[in-house]
Amino acid sequence: MGTSLKEPDLVVLRMMNALITGGGIPLESIHPSLKNSVSQLAIESIIVRGPGNLSQIAAYVRERAGKASRTTVRLRMGELVRDGLVVRASKDKFCLTETFLADWCKRLGFIRRAGIFEAEQSPAIEPAP
Repeated sequence: MGTSLKEPDLVVLRMMNALITGGGIPLESIHPSLKNSVSQLAIESIIVRGPGNLSQIAAYVRERAGKASRTTVRLRMGELVRDGLVVRASKDKFCLTETFLADWCKRLGFIRRAGIFEAEQSPAIEPAP
């Protein structure tokens, strides 16, 4: 399994990035299992900056949260891997899983078909107030 993403997955990441950073949709509404703020920020790091190693993800979490040890981030990344939300794509890079991407599309009302995104009638998630 390589670290390069297929084009449809890059589109999904760009959509997620736009909705989270610019659209005001909180990450926990995209995937309700993300209760821990470090886990949320780790996922957000992969969404915003793309696949990254532990140090890159920890740096992003520190930028956004103010403080977070590399050990804490490592433990949370281990939990995310066990939960099937993140996969270690190479020796040192973490990526979102296909399951996470498919679940995200489903929650927002998009259907992924051969790299084409079609909106359903109404999205399942409303922006945060």
